[in-house]
Parts: sequence; C-alpha cells; structure tokens
Amino acid sequence: MKKVQQIAPKDFMASFGELKDGVFENVLNINKADVSRMTVKIQVAEECNASGNVTFKLSGSDDNIDYSVIAVTPAIDGSKLTVGANFSIAIPDSYEAKYLKLEATGSVSGGKITGAIDTYMGV
Repeated sequence: MKKVQQIAPKDFMASFGELKDGVFENVLNINKADVSRMTVKIQVAEECNASGNVTFKLSGSDDNIDYSVIAVTPAIDGSKLTVGANFSIAIPDSYEAKYLKLEATGSVSGGKITGAIDTYMGV
C-alpha cells in the first residue's frame, strides 16, 4: 500500500518522494485543491542507470485505486538522467481529482530521482 500524503491547497512543495521500481513513493491527496498553473518538478539527485527512453507520467484518481494518466513528459534519452537534471510536467488546469501519483516508464535503476508539486506557472 502506497503512503498517502495529504496536502493543503497552498503547500507548494508536496513531495512524491523517491522513484522506487518505476513508481514514486508517495501518492498525494490534494483533496481536489486548485492546482491550476502548477507543475511537478522531477530532479535527478544521485547518479542512476537508465537505458533507452524514459518518460514520467502523472496520473489522477478519485478513489486511490483506479488511475488515469493526465500528463506525460516527452520521451527523455536515459543518458540525460544525470545529477542535477530537472524535468517538469504541467498539471492541467482542468484537473479535479483527489489523488495524484507519479511514475516512470523505461529502464531506470539505482540513484535517486525525486518528484514534487513545485511552482506556479503563472500569476
């Protein structure tokens, strides 16, 4: 069972935790908060092994069981997953579900990759 982290509407650094076996550690309970104009920041903190293309996908759910993909990064060459690399996913303005989870597709192992709801994209 994934750990669920409840966040307040103004908690801009809510963390998905670290990538473990293709899924980030935490599911975020945003309780249908207004997350318009916000992004998910993905950061490579320690060297990892990645081959081929990797994508990061953000999924949402109302019940923390059935998830639908709401946003995906373009394919990223695994060789670009170097320490300090940052990637982002815009949370669609129309998103209204209660839970968010972050996953990776492709071959990634070792190292440390983190994800968090991070910033407003506008005013």
